[in-house]
Amino acid sequence: MAELADRLEVDDYADPFEGLNDWHLLRSLAFQRPELVEPYLHLLDMEAYDEA
Repeated sequence: MAELADRLEVDDYADPFEGLNDWHLLRSLAFQRPELVEPYLHLLDMEAYDEA
């Protein structure tokens, strides 16, 4: 988790898709294992919304 978060913090990717892949991985982990991602939620920039 820390390595993934560090890569996203530094944001020094060869192409934008590498960063997007890391972001999607972190987001997926946030839904499945939120306790692991809690210190890094600021990287996801997720907002609560109402689906109704």
